[in-house]
Amino acid sequence: MSPKWRAALSERAPLTVMLTDKFPSDVLSARLGADPFLSCVDFPVDAANVPSELRGFRTIFSSFHHFPDTLARAVLGDAVRGREGFAMAEVTSRTLRAFATMLLMPVFAWLLTPRMRPFRWSRLLLTYLIPVIPLVVLWDGIVSCCRTRTPQELLALTRNFPQYDWQAGYAQSQHSWLAPVYLIGRPRI
Repeated sequence: MSPKWRAALSERAPLTVMLTDKFPSDVLSARLGADPFLSCVDFPVDAANVPSELRGFRTIFSSFHHFPDTLARAVLGDAVRGREGFAMAEVTSRTLRAFATMLLMPVFAWLLTPRMRPFRWSRLLLTYLIPVIPLVVLWDGIVSCCRTRTPQELLALTRNFPQYDWQAGYAQSQHSWLAPVYLIGRPRI
C-alpha cells in the first residue's frame, strides 16, 4: 500500500483487511510483512462456515463463480447469520466484452512470459514450443466467463435472505473496458 493511501486511511477510519483462504499459503504472511492494515490467517477458513472470531465485512473477488449454487447460498447464509455485510465481484462475465478479452489472454501469456520471475525454462517451453500455457489460460478464461452468474442469477441466490438489502449489477466505468459483475448485501436496520 502506498504511503499516500496509508495516510488517507489512517485519517478517516482504522480500516483493516484480513485475508483468509480455505487453503492458506505458508508464505503469504511473510510476503505481507508488518503492515498494520493488512494481515492474513494461517488456518483454513471455509467461507460457508466462518469462525465467529473472524468478524467484519466479507468480500470475495474473482472466485464466486467456482461455487455451485448450493455452496454459494451457504456462503451468503453464513454472512447473514453473522449479520456481516457481504460483497463479491468478478471481472469475468457472460458478456461479449469479457469473452473478447479472454480471446486475447493467450497473446498476453506470450508477451508476459519472458518477464515472469523466477525464470524457468519449462515455462518458456510450455508457452512457445508447446503452447500449453496459452491454451490453458484461454480455456480457463472462457469457462470462467461461462460460469460467472448474471446479476439476475446472483439475486436469485439471495431470495432466502429477505432480512438483507441486496444489490447486483455490472459496474460501469469510463476507465475500464470490462464491466465487472457484483453482488452486495447488508443487513436491514
